Amino acid sequence: MTMLNTGVRVQTRTGISIQTNSLNGFWIGTNTTGFQRAFDPRAIYDTFNDRWIATAGADDRSTNSSLLIGVSMTSNPTNGWNLRRVRADTNNLRWADYPTVGFNKDWIVVQANMISISNGVFERSHIWVFNKTNLYAGNFTSPTLLVHTNTAAALNEVPAITYDNSLSKLYLLQSANGNTNGSGYLRLFSITGAIGSETLNNVTNPIYVQVSNTWAHTLPPPAPWSCCFAPQSNSTLRIGTVADARLSSVVYRNGSLWAAHTIFLPTTNATRTAVQWWQIKPVTSELLQFGRIDDPLGINFYAFASMAVNRFEDVLIGYSSFSTNQYASASYSFRAFYDEMNKFRPPRTYWYGEAVSGNSRWGDYSATVVDPVNDTDLWTIQEYAAPLTGEGEIQWGTRWAQVTLAVPPNDHFTNAQTISGVQGNSNGTNIRATKETGEPNHAGNPDSVSVWYRWTAPTNGNVSFQTANNFYIALAAYTGTSVGNLTLVTNGLGAAGAGPAEIVFNAAAGTSYRIAVDGYTVSPNNQGDFQLSWSQPSVPIILTQPEGTNVIANANEDAIFKVWAIGNPAPTNRWRFKGTNATDVWANIANATNASYTISNVQTNHAGDYVVVAGNSFGAVTSSLATLFVHADSSARMSQWAMTNNQFRFHIYGLTNRAYRIETSTNLNSSTNWYKIYTNTVSYWYTNTVTTNDKQRFYRAITNG
Repeated sequence: MTMLNTGVRVQTRTGISIQTNSLNGFWIGTNTTGFQRAFDPRAIYDTFNDRWIATAGADDRSTNSSLLIGVSMTSNPTNGWNLRRVRADTNNLRWADYPTVGFNKDWIVVQANMISISNGVFERSHIWVFNKTNLYAGNFTSPTLLVHTNTAAALNEVPAITYDNSLSKLYLLQSANGNTNGSGYLRLFSITGAIGSETLNNVTNPIYVQVSNTWAHTLPPPAPWSCCFAPQSNSTLRIGTVADARLSSVVYRNGSLWAAHTIFLPTTNATRTAVQWWQIKPVTSELLQFGRIDDPLGINFYAFASMAVNRFEDVLIGYSSFSTNQYASASYSFRAFYDEMNKFRPPRTYWYGEAVSGNSRWGDYSATVVDPVNDTDLWTIQEYAAPLTGEGEIQWGTRWAQVTLAVPPNDHFTNAQTISGVQGNSNGTNIRATKETGEPNHAGNPDSVSVWYRWTAPTNGNVSFQTANNFYIALAAYTGTSVGNLTLVTNGLGAAGAGPAEIVFNAAAGTSYRIAVDGYTVSPNNQGDFQLSWSQPSVPIILTQPEGTNVIANANEDAIFKVWAIGNPAPTNRWRFKGTNATDVWANIANATNASYTISNVQTNHAGDYVVVAGNSFGAVTSSLATLFVHADSSARMSQWAMTNNQFRFHIYGLTNRAYRIETSTNLNSSTNWYKIYTNTVSYWYTNTVTTNDKQRFYRAITNG
């Protein structure tokens, strides 16, 4: 769902438009009558209740100034809305500008800057606290109005989008000052209290978050913020950027506040814009991370930032980028949770501008969100310069970008990867793995980021599972068919740092075991790539026995014996020989330790019996006999001649497993007029079924070599 000053559009994930409306048309309803113009809209999604939340200002610079608030009735924004309108100032002295919105488990909170109708000067902040449950039910209760009246200290206290459905407090952040005594500051507020009796905290006892970096809060005078600052390709006209360094996006996730905004650099006589981002621990106001997306050379400007954080603390910041090398474009920067602290990856422009823009101000907004379907992928919508559509018009467009992130396919117990055999290895990762409901604490680790394997023991005996890894790792083995009803077999932790983990247990043949590969200690040190290896020791088994053969002596013929033996550890082979003399005994053959043993150019003394002994540390097994027959020659023998009922036949034998061919001729003395009539492996019978058609009277059998 996209909500802009120019209209509202609902699209599928593939970009197909489902519903469009003007911004005014969207907000027109039974409970929102009486306004003339809606502006400065925002839309966010509540993943805990699967509802859309929208807000906008109405009738700027007017005594009729209002705040518009709406929630979808379902997760589908085309299925109806509960829309409401609240007067911005019951005294009709101020109008509400630039509303920002956040929520927690109890409230939807909207902040707006209150501007004097008479002179256009900022005077105070209004913060409306709505009963979320009531709005979701289709009802409406007048919100609690919290007012920050200190003109010098108020302005743009942005409520956090709170991804913690147990937190009763809602935080707000403000860009307080970019340069006080060589430091920059954010200011932290919070809202607490019972529903309907809320309080804005830290108004008179401020809490600041300090950083030793500074920035300019606004452009140096006399430069107008609404135009003439950011560069673009093929034009000397410059584009107006943000009015000031107000925060544009605040997210609460996993105990941290994340925020982003546009700043002006250098602090004195600013010449460029950059995106600045923060990670703060609000319970202690501790700064955890801080950084900038900036080009110190001033070639590239970055502005209009928005930020989203997923459940793993991967972060996406979307923004517009400006340069003399490109038209105004849609860009983003990404940070994986395991990346170097205080760093984002280089900027990526995902949609380049297509035309020169005017020297007017660029849009106020960008939006970056986490995908509510998987709470992993990230989306951003940013503005880019589009071609003119009419004379004198300044045209712009918006484009969505999706950043998809891999989650291990065997993250869940039911999707365990099957591994097999007495030994093997498999490469895996537990990056962005999670702990399931009911999942045990592997090796006592309560913060599991585990992946699962399923192995069925092929035989009885001890089995070892080991890892090769570069993070803090844990292993556990279980039996059972559901993650909430497992029986622990054994578990173990790897050594601190990148030490491998190993578990050993006595496996029963045919039993299915579930192996959890987990990480321990804090993220990101508990996640990474690994190799899982397993080995179940066993006595060797011979699957293919060596076979005997016949060879001609001193004829440059080879005898080859082969065996296939398995075991764990893999067995070694030792070939043995016993000759044909009565006094011969078994003896090991020197250097004959492979699965194949070859005797080159066989001699008569090679005749005899051969075996191979396959062994490992758990035992040995001896193959069956393979006899080598060594012959003086390969001549065939023909016998048992017979003639019956016009059929002539005889028997051929020779060297076992050799093929002999039968030839015939009418001239016994000829060396060339012999004709091949049959070939087979001895021994065999040859029969001529119709002797009356047999033109030859002489036969011979020779080796088919």
